[in-house]
Amino acid sequence: MGSKGETFDTCGIAELAAAVAALSESVLHGNLTPFSDGEVVALMQRLETCKRRLSALGSRLIIEASNRSLPQASGAGAVVPFLRQILGCRGMTRRCG
Repeated sequence: MGSKGETFDTCGIAELAAAVAALSESVLHGNLTPFSDGEVVALMQRLETCKRRLSALGSRLIIEASNRSLPQASGAGAVVPFLRQILGCRGMTRRCG
């Protein structure tokens, strides 16, 4: 619960995260063949905008975790080991995925 009594559910973040996950799954496995060249380009542009926004959100979350001393509280000690621990990136040196 947040400092103002809000939770992810009451402020809508849980629903947004679920919608992003569902949309990305749908687009990932969807058939893009019927779309025109212009529509494919437009989708690429919109996707890039979304990726940049999600990346900015990821950065904000890392800063928030650090400000809350979550890496230390988890036993990871530092931010990078903490991220590897919570994101399942053990053994990865450059990126998850």
